[in-house]
Amino acid sequence: MKNFITIILLALININCKAQNINNTTDTNYTNLPNGCYLRDINNYLNPYVGEWKYVNGSTTLLLKLRKIVNYNNGTYSEDMLIGEYQYIENGIEKINTLANFNTNFPDQYFHDINGNMLTDNIKPPKCIDCGSMPRVKLTYSDPVKQVAGTITIGIYDVESIKVNFETSSLTYIDVPGGFIDTQEVGITIPNGWYIFEKQ
Repeated sequence: MKNFITIILLALININCKAQNINNTTDTNYTNLPNGCYLRDINNYLNPYVGEWKYVNGSTTLLLKLRKIVNYNNGTYSEDMLIGEYQYIENGIEKINTLANFNTNFPDQYFHDINGNMLTDNIKPPKCIDCGSMPRVKLTYSDPVKQVAGTITIGIYDVESIKVNFETSSLTYIDVPGGFIDTQEVGITIPNGWYIFEKQ
């Protein structure tokens, strides 16, 4: 009888765990994920973005390094995500370099200057009509120089390159009841817009 009860309990636990696996797609509702679920990159949509990527325009370069974290527990649910760091050199002068943190295993992976896993299609803004059919990924990045944050949307451009859109507000904000208010204009370090990066 004990063996029968044990088998039933194990079966129920197994069913419950499977019910909490959520396949990350372009239709995922990131605001309504149930506590304890696992947001999985079951189709490996994040994999093509892993690696070292470089944009060069004269003496201006941008270097992105991205890696995939599997089954990271963020305190509410588990998720597969991309984390990364970057370097920005403008006219031969280094403006930002967070690459030293790339291999750091922070207790909170959101401490990385690039992080996230939101999948989006090519027709949602910012549109990328020359990106392939693979879902794009939208990540958050922080600018430690200006103390502002923004988003980068990355799409597959061709076999060895990605197309990246930087969007950063030039305003700092404070959190107040009911929303945010602008505090001051601080500018941005990396100009907003599209960049084509080659795989290194």
